[in-house]
Amino acid sequence: MGRGDRAPVRWAHDRERKKKAREKRKAAEKYAARKAAKRG
Repeated sequence: MGRGDRAPVRWAHDRERKKKAREKRKAAEKYAARKAAKRG
Protein backbone atom coordinates (compact mmCIF):
# COMPACT_ATOMS: atom_id res chain seq x y z
CA MET A 1 0.00 0.00 0.00
CA GLY A 2 1.58 3.26 -1.18
CA ARG A 3 1.61 6.52 0.69
CA GLY A 4 -0.84 8.19 -1.70
CA ASP A 5 -3.35 5.36 -1.87
CA ARG A 6 -5.91 6.55 0.63
CA ALA A 7 -5.35 10.30 0.30
CA PRO A 8 -8.00 11.10 -2.36
CA VAL A 9 -10.72 9.38 -0.33
CA ARG A 10 -9.70 11.23 2.81
CA TRP A 11 -9.61 14.58 1.06
CA ALA A 12 -12.97 13.99 -0.61
CA HIS A 13 -14.45 13.15 2.79
CA ASP A 14 -12.79 16.23 4.30
CA ARG A 15 -14.25 18.45 1.58
CA GLU A 16 -17.70 17.02 2.22
CA ARG A 17 -17.37 17.61 5.96
CA LYS A 18 -16.25 21.20 5.37
CA LYS A 19 -19.25 21.74 3.11
CA LYS A 20 -21.62 20.34 5.74
CA ALA A 21 -20.05 22.53 8.44
CA ARG A 22 -20.42 25.58 6.22
CA GLU A 23 -24.09 24.78 5.59
CA LYS A 24 -24.70 24.27 9.30
CA ARG A 25 -23.00 27.56 10.13
CA LYS A 26 -25.07 29.36 7.49
CA ALA A 27 -28.26 27.89 8.94
CA ALA A 28 -27.20 28.94 12.44
CA GLU A 29 -26.53 32.48 11.22
CA LYS A 30 -29.94 32.65 9.58
CA TYR A 31 -31.58 31.39 12.79
CA ALA A 32 -29.68 33.91 14.95
CA ALA A 33 -30.58 36.74 12.58
CA ARG A 34 -34.26 35.78 12.70
CA LYS A 35 -34.19 35.64 16.49
CA ALA A 36 -32.46 39.02 16.71
CA ALA A 37 -34.94 40.55 14.26
CA LYS A 38 -37.87 39.21 16.27
CA ARG A 39 -36.44 40.58 19.51
CA GLY A 40 -35.50 43.94 18.00
